[in-house]
Amino acid sequence: MAAAARGEGGMNVAGLATSWEESADVRNVARVYGLLMKVPPGAAFCDSNRANAVANTATLIPCLERMYANDLKLPYISPLQDEVERFFKQVHVKAGEKIAYRTAGEIKKMLSFVKRKASKKEEHIDAYMAGMMRLKSADRALDEQLRSLSSSSLGESSSADNGSDEAGDTVEEETDIDDFRRWLEEQPRGSAAPSATTEAPSAGSESRPEAASLVSSREASSSVPSQAKASSPVPCEAKASSRCHPKQKPHPSCHPKQKPHPWCHPEQKPHPGRHLRHPKQPHPDQGPHRHCL
Repeated sequence: MAAAARGEGGMNVAGLATSWEESADVRNVARVYGLLMKVPPGAAFCDSNRANAVANTATLIPCLERMYANDLKLPYISPLQDEVERFFKQVHVKAGEKIAYRTAGEIKKMLSFVKRKASKKEEHIDAYMAGMMRLKSADRALDEQLRSLSSSSLGESSSADNGSDEAGDTVEEETDIDDFRRWLEEQPRGSAAPSATTEAPSAGSESRPEAASLVSSREASSSVPSQAKASSPVPCEAKASSRCHPKQKPHPSCHPKQKPHPWCHPEQKPHPGRHLRHPKQPHPDQGPHRHCL
């Protein structure tokens, strides 16, 4: 019994409280949760399994180093409980005797679990724990990799947005060119390139179109009276047909071959016909008839 109290025949646990205090992770867990071994959410105590062993690596590593130095011997509960109580006092955490006893039992069971798994795989215990540490470091590396990927993906998305804007600009330019080509194809032939006749006239040639237009207007105005003169006999015949009675002879004023009307020549006597439009004869003292003027 005395040997068991002194830790003889088991792992040397002296100095574990100081090693635990040096670890920031162990101190934070003790000050936040009041525990030395992390307990999974919803669990009453820390069960002996690989996940809990990895989660409590910072607490188990000093114990495993002493276990390796003492020929893989497991510690006794009483000296391990003393180290647990000393640790809580050093970090200024109030913990009862039951909590210290339960924590010592959880540490011993976890060390036994690690030893059994290591011997089952025919690996040394430090190699087994090294593998567990590699898993933990792999998890951390995976988290860091995911963070870097997320940050890089954000950077790529921003660069992709810039690239898409540039691509959008090129697409818009291409569509503008296509629209311009379609517009050119829709235009009638000859409107795109100015011909030689549509070139800007010189200072000397500017007066020529005006002169030509004046000449053409004069010719048109001169041709209109000539045509009217040429067509004058037609209304004269119509007047003759309207003035002359069908039973009487035609009026000499409408037929140039006969003698003129006496109204236009006061020396002759007036015509006795009843078909005249103006029955009143002019006075002999008056001048020639107004129709003959």
